[in-house]
Amino acid sequence: MYVITGATGHTGSMIVNRLLEAGKAVRVVGRSQEKLQPLVTRGAEAFVGDLTDAEAMTRAFAGAAAVYALLPPVYVTDLRANQNAVGAALAAAIERAGVKYVVSLSGVGAHVP
Repeated sequence: MYVITGATGHTGSMIVNRLLEAGKAVRVVGRSQEKLQPLVTRGAEAFVGDLTDAEAMTRAFAGAAAVYALLPPVYVTDLRANQNAVGAALAAAIERAGVKYVVSLSGVGAHVP
């Protein structure tokens, strides 16, 4: 199974669509069941959780062959502190879940052509 964070965003949705088209098992991670529902309708499994919650992300990553770990752009007072919190939680979850393959990137600026 492949686990995709940022699954409803620009790059995440492209990866989810390609994997589903190839018949792969995909778990999509997001903050809202409603936003994930179109991907569930297409065959993905939804996991609703907060990326800063290492315990929740460990459950989300359980059984994953690979994780696409996107640090989404958030508009907060301290962007760097938020990125550090998300990065630390994702790294801990990846280690705890024993994920062997990871693509990790930031979504900051992804909305700019």
